[in-house]
Amino acid sequence: MRDVVARLRPPQAAARRYRAQGWWREETFADDLRTVAAEEPDRTALVSRRHLDGSVVTLTFRELGRAARRVSRGLRTLGVRPGQVVAYQLPDRWETVAFVLGCIEAGAVTVPVLDGESPAELERVLEATGASVCAVGDAGAARALARCGGRLPSLAHRIVLGARDGDGRTDGPAAGGDGGALDFHHALLAATPGDREDPPTPLPPDAPALIAFTSGTTGRAKGVLHSGNTLYAAVTGARDCASREPAGGVVATTAPLSNLVGVRHAVLEPLVHRSTTVFLDSWDPAALVELAAQHRVDCLLTRPADLRRLLHHSPGRPAASLETVVCTGSPLPADLVEAVERGWGVRVRNAWGMTETGGALSTAPDDPDGWAARSVGRPWPSVEVRLREAGEAEPGTSQLAVRGPGVCLAVLDPARGQVTWCPDDTDGWFDTGDLVRDDGRGGLRLVGRRSERVLSAAGFMVPVVDVENVLREHPDIDDAVLVGCPDAAHGEVPRAVVVAQGRAPSLENVRDFLSGRQVPDWHQPLCLGTVPRLPRNGMGKVARNRLREALSCPAGAHGTAH
Repeated sequence: MRDVVARLRPPQAAARRYRAQGWWREETFADDLRTVAAEEPDRTALVSRRHLDGSVVTLTFRELGRAARRVSRGLRTLGVRPGQVVAYQLPDRWETVAFVLGCIEAGAVTVPVLDGESPAELERVLEATGASVCAVGDAGAARALARCGGRLPSLAHRIVLGARDGDGRTDGPAAGGDGGALDFHHALLAATPGDREDPPTPLPPDAPALIAFTSGTTGRAKGVLHSGNTLYAAVTGARDCASREPAGGVVATTAPLSNLVGVRHAVLEPLVHRSTTVFLDSWDPAALVELAAQHRVDCLLTRPADLRRLLHHSPGRPAASLETVVCTGSPLPADLVEAVERGWGVRVRNAWGMTETGGALSTAPDDPDGWAARSVGRPWPSVEVRLREAGEAEPGTSQLAVRGPGVCLAVLDPARGQVTWCPDDTDGWFDTGDLVRDDGRGGLRLVGRRSERVLSAAGFMVPVVDVENVLREHPDIDDAVLVGCPDAAHGEVPRAVVVAQGRAPSLENVRDFLSGRQVPDWHQPLCLGTVPRLPRNGMGKVARNRLREALSCPAGAHGTAH
């Protein structure tokens, strides 16, 4: 896969068009960092809280730029050259931001791996990408990589971040006990005599810069290849989504820094918009509320599951300065949007995007109250959408394809090392797999995914998102998803899997409730399962493949299962 990545570039006609339209450029994020560090060196770039001891680190752009240069120099000392792959599986700490920016300055192709992903999955990523360096969060992960031995011949260096106090002393597992791994601070952040400024060696803005792996909620993950310019297009579009001025602003995010959404918003966006990012390395709603108030956060970028937990902790507005909540990653339940807008007095915005497309659609500030639960909004100015009939779906449902400067360079099959999609294949149009309907205000409403399709007994696709949203309104249901259940007579029928809130409801009770909410009979589940909690991946999306495996339903067995 490494050789394939090195050869990929965007179509020339598209590159010229996006440059002429201002969505792409000749500069790089390394240029942005140096510019903001020179022009506004004392502006706060990030605020990072560590759960272990409650310490908070605040870095200015001058300090962040210095840290990134040290990481870049350290990587080059380890033999990393422009175009080589560097991977990381790190917690959400300030060092992770410096590491990503150091990779950019060194010209490395960066590969984030979700913190908490299994050692086997990390090994698969490293093997597929041919990474020469991998930074991990603790000595245990480094030892697991050491045991891979000859299976990772390209991996020359393992680096351990570990846990350190404010003076840089290790207070977690020492790197020396993990079979030769390097200490992160010593290898990458140590000052040198004079702390010289080596010139950066960033990759050209159209070259492959980052490989992100999809969340894989319905199957094995794919590699998605982005350039500096596709990332830049997503970052500049995000400004419109968050409804902030180009300069300034303080954004708190719960998106992991080892995911593309976190990289864009916590690492890259501050360089372009000169904003401040606030984040924690471990979920702690009380700490997030405290930081939001202290640093006057005006925008919260989060996921529905995190937002619900934060709302439970703080029914009132967590910070007087908060103006906007932007949710991404999974559908927004109506009750959650209503509770936040009523209890906090702020507007909730829904932002739709994919690893492959970057951000592409969002609701607007002038939409009606609660609109974020009913729509994913209109396309960003840079994005084109194309709708086509969705076959088995009910009339009015379309399959969504998008084209624009934020769409990736390629989608890769890591197991075979082959390109499965690139813009040349389809004139730039990427089939998202999402099913949508007109929202009545010039935007789109998400109703499900083809890969997560659920068929009714009559053989038509059920609007999964709509049914799930109504299920969550049931007084005895805390959370719910709809999946397909094998059926001897019809092939497949809808099955609701719910997390009960107290007493578990019966299938008859659930169907009566849905009927009372005018949900058509053919949309309703014919099977019901209950689980203590829904399995989710690192981005908070329900892992439907794991759920189906755990709740295999015998063909033709309708009713309630636990």
